[in-house]
Amino acid sequence: MLEDWAAQPQASIPEGSRSKAAAKASYRLLSNERLEAADIGQSHREATWGRMASHEVVLAVADTTSFNHTTHAGTKGVGPIGQSNSSAQGFFLHSVLAFSEQGEALGVLHAHTWARERDGPSRRQRQAQKNRKALDQRESHRWISAYEAIVAQRQAASGRQPRLVLVADRESDLYELFVSNLQHDEQCAVLVHALHARRLHETGDVVWDHLEAQKELARVEIVVPAQGTRKERMATLVLRSAPVKLGVPRDKAQFFGASTPLDLWAIDAVETGAPEGCEALHWKLLSSIPCADAAQVQRQLQWYAKRWGIEVFHRTLKSGCQSEARRLGNMGRLRRALSLDLIVAWRLMALRDASRQKPQEPATQWLEAEECAVLSAWATRQFKTKTQSPPSIAEAVRWIARLGGYLDRKSDPPPGMEVLWRGLRHLHDMTETWKLVHVVGNS
Repeated sequence: MLEDWAAQPQASIPEGSRSKAAAKASYRLLSNERLEAADIGQSHREATWGRMASHEVVLAVADTTSFNHTTHAGTKGVGPIGQSNSSAQGFFLHSVLAFSEQGEALGVLHAHTWARERDGPSRRQRQAQKNRKALDQRESHRWISAYEAIVAQRQAASGRQPRLVLVADRESDLYELFVSNLQHDEQCAVLVHALHARRLHETGDVVWDHLEAQKELARVEIVVPAQGTRKERMATLVLRSAPVKLGVPRDKAQFFGASTPLDLWAIDAVETGAPEGCEALHWKLLSSIPCADAAQVQRQLQWYAKRWGIEVFHRTLKSGCQSEARRLGNMGRLRRALSLDLIVAWRLMALRDASRQKPQEPATQWLEAEECAVLSAWATRQFKTKTQSPPSIAEAVRWIARLGGYLDRKSDPPPGMEVLWRGLRHLHDMTETWKLVHVVGNS
């Protein structure tokens, strides 16, 4: 099933299966209630830890996204995903993807799905109740559950393991996550984009006011990529950092008896001289890893910049794998299908990353021999495929991207995900035709 789905990421199950029997078997597997979605990804997680073992540091990047199934009115088990006045229906996914320091996608470490109750509390009610509800009764518990799940995986893994760092956005700025990190920092550090104006334990000062009073460590220039109508630009960031002891939030002390202050490092990176009309960049990070000098701060900023990769991953799931388009009738089947889509989406990203970071590796490590032969024949217009050596992964990815509409001009950036998933579908059709011609020719 994975081979079929990976060959045609955007195809439906009947369209992407190699035969009627294969399609029927796929539906039967997805309907098997004895099969847990987490079990489907177990061997992939084990392989991911194997890939991680060769790295000094691995970033466990976490984020949440929603899947909209409003148009699939008969789907059982989904729930509201929008604001209180929205009719949107679907479910949520919280995933953790492993990346190298260079940004290479190594695999999926954790995936948790859930749907809200159709007649559950509104968003306003959830906000009003959240400070008084125990964490395990709140959706935000997913951040701690994911963190502790990858800690458990690391403890169970054999052999040498890398330094693991959870990287997450503002939603993860939770007191309970930092408390859990106090127990497990050796297994997995944390690097979180701060949301709250937390206060110092001893003085009560807001931590970010305290950071402004610290000496400037350095000024660095970074490239801010183009987005929508915004053009690419260079930004100059002023860097500061300091060790901080953060006090216990008032609601945690009042309602739950919390008393543990948090020893962390705070990082402040603010843009100076932002162009008119552009919002100045301002990153406020909390880290469990010391960062006393400019080099250490810059390294952690580079780690946080890799968080963008999980947004690409979620977009690949929805657009590249068409996960939102699956009509499977209930949440159980959707969960099992998503477990396969997660692996396919990772493979698409890994294929792209291999072409950029290991360009000379043979493409046969990623593609079937027939696919390499057909791709080489198409790109070089030399049709004696048996005598051709396989292309490098960089060549293969560039050719696949051209099949998907990539122009391959000198001024063009490296191929992105969209042209890759379109190109793979064309390559699949070409390879199947090539196989059929040889079957007919030899009969």
